[in-house]
Amino acid sequence: MVKFDGLRSRLDRIAWVRYLKRTPVGRAVRRRLRSRVGSGSAYPKWQLRHDPVDVACNLCGSCSSNPVCDNPLGLPIVRCTECGLIYVHRQPATADMRARYDGYMAAERSRQEWDAWMDERERRLDEWGIGEFERALGADRRVLELGCAEGYQLAVFQKRGWRVRGYDVNAQAVAHAVNVVGVSAARCGFGTVPEPDETYDLAVLFHTLEHLPDPRHTLDEVHRALKPRGRVLVVTPCADTIVSRTVGHVWFSEPDHMFFFSQTTIRRLLQESGFEIADMQTWLGVASPDTESGEAAHRIWRRHHTVEDDRRVIEQNQSDVMMVMATKKGP
Repeated sequence: MVKFDGLRSRLDRIAWVRYLKRTPVGRAVRRRLRSRVGSGSAYPKWQLRHDPVDVACNLCGSCSSNPVCDNPLGLPIVRCTECGLIYVHRQPATADMRARYDGYMAAERSRQEWDAWMDERERRLDEWGIGEFERALGADRRVLELGCAEGYQLAVFQKRGWRVRGYDVNAQAVAHAVNVVGVSAARCGFGTVPEPDETYDLAVLFHTLEHLPDPRHTLDEVHRALKPRGRVLVVTPCADTIVSRTVGHVWFSEPDHMFFFSQTTIRRLLQESGFEIADMQTWLGVASPDTESGEAAHRIWRRHHTVEDDRRVIEQNQSDVMMVMATKKGP
């Protein structure tokens, strides 16, 4: 495996190889190679060893809902009739969710791919106003990430001068973050923050909140751990858009997502958790098959929309991935 990774890193330095990997043929070859070499780069298969748990709406507490579709596990996705939150009504048991995430590592990316990802993430942080926030805080600033995975996003913050701390349910990913990436991280339960009150200036949940069994509890924990006027940065898929309506049930086909927030429902959840919205931006996860929404959603979207349509959707703020920045209320 070490020799294979070294060869892959050398090939990734060649521009036409990087281009080929993004084509449909290139992606198919990569999937075949990963299956043959056993990279361990995918989640283990879901195994529902325990009965799923019926849950009420996490936003308003209502048990009244209308069906949307079933997810790939056959569990019903519903829309709350009171507040409009879309969520998995029968969630996997906590033990099954923990087993699902315990074996995951994103090992298929080469060092060059991680470097490119980190450069892109740093650019996004500046677009989201993090640079201005950093200057206002000064040199002594601390960031907390829930769902830190292998720690690469924390490395971006650390490079920018933050004192970082990450938490994840996956012990293997945490070990990689500490021993390979070189950031401070530890294992924790779903959505818990084992930190003192008012410790951090910023909390980051990057494609994390939608995976958790109780987002409201998690945001309450984040609120507690933030200093007065601290900020939380949430990135999550955005439901109730032109994209989700065009793509249809495929847009809900990620089996690990327990919640599908819209701009309206994420705004209400954050406000009721003690935050005020500072900024909200969206972008097209279906614009490319290599971005957040996946190949199947991309194919359906492209059958109906041109690149010019993409620009209109972005201008109308109807894209399917969103960033929300919110500030802890207080003096």
